Amino acid sequence: MLRRGWLYLLAGLLACLTLVPMAPAAGSAPWPASRAITPRQAAAELRRTGAARPKVIQVGFLVLYKGGHIPGAIYAGPASSTAGRQRLRRLVAHWPRRTRILIYCGCCPMTECPNIRPAWQVLQKMGFRRVQVIELPANFARDWVRKGLPHTRD
Repeated sequence: MLRRGWLYLLAGLLACLTLVPMAPAAGSAPWPASRAITPRQAAAELRRTGAARPKVIQVGFLVLYKGGHIPGAIYAGPASSTAGRQRLRRLVAHWPRRTRILIYCGCCPMTECPNIRPAWQVLQKMGFRRVQVIELPANFARDWVRKGLPHTRD
């Protein structure tokens, strides 16, 4: 079982590094620092119940989502692709614009991630102003799973 998780991670990293040549320059995050949230802060927020609990959207590759994701996270697909951005738009189209949303990918180092920036930009253009980016500097496995934060496969 553990070996399968590593295979998913390796496949996701290869997809991130080879399929999508959109590596932005380090420090080019389009969101302000106040819109970033650490994994521990995000995990604490996700213990809330009802309306206080933010929605979580995984905007990365399916192989990574299947390998393990944050409990309750909704898979939107890789925002680096036109299809992924369209799926994200359809997913949130009817949500109130005041909805609190946490987004993450976790495929590779955040400074090189091809998915998180386009997802942020889509949500901003749609009028969502309570969006936060879960900071996963290395990847989901290292910055979330290895720290013992809740994750699941479903």
